[in-house]
Amino acid sequence: MPIKPITRLDGVDIDLQRLGKKKLVILFATWCSDSNRLLKALNSSSLLEDDSIEIIAIAREEDADTVRAWRDARNIKVPLAVDVDRSIYRQFATGGIPRIITVAENNKIIVMNLAESSEPLTQIIWQ
Repeated sequence: MPIKPITRLDGVDIDLQRLGKKKLVILFATWCSDSNRLLKALNSSSLLEDDSIEIIAIAREEDADTVRAWRDARNIKVPLAVDVDRSIYRQFATGGIPRIITVAENNKIIVMNLAESSEPLTQIIWQ
């Protein structure tokens, strides 16, 4: 099943099926401590400055107002979207967050990892 473009909270559409860039997809929840650790680490990493990577963090079963308030309270710079009904999440997983999904330039999924460790960015694997 093709994945529809995802609209970020800032109104920009992300097409996860577009070729040419690596993609880093994060599935998370604002209430999850592991998700908070992951987004905080990603927020201060150099990955946000890498033009060869398209990044999107998608909040599972949360509405846009909740995610905006969470983002603003923590000064999160990572591009965010919401998945109110789990329709995106279901295409990748059946349980567990946060999930880190790395996708190659040809749109092949490299790896999907559950990022519950104290060093969550070590779960980002490009090969």
